[in-house]
Amino acid sequence: MAGLKAFSLIESMVAMVILSIAFSGGTMIYLSVLKSQNIGERVNAIRLISEIEAETLSTQAYFDKAWEMENMHLKRSVKQTRTNPNLLHLSIEAADHNGTKLIQIDNFIIVER
Repeated sequence: MAGLKAFSLIESMVAMVILSIAFSGGTMIYLSVLKSQNIGERVNAIRLISEIEAETLSTQAYFDKAWEMENMHLKRSVKQTRTNPNLLHLSIEAADHNGTKLIQIDNFIIVER
């Protein structure tokens, strides 16, 4: 039995510490990739909302509408305020393909009648 080699408890613990550091590093990288993908979707949603807002104001298209663009659901809602008939509330929201809301903007528009 003199030819058998075995690991000591210290060597096993060192190996476990090295493996746990490697796994935690891999997990952090994975979560970072997921977060950056979500940020990319939000940036794209902000760009699309800005385009819709600019188009709404330039064409004075003050009515509700829904779009399906670039794998996102976009919805424009225009409502007249109760206090002033010349003041409209413009709300545009973007949701991903699962229906999770990514971003929403709310603005008020003064309309000359």
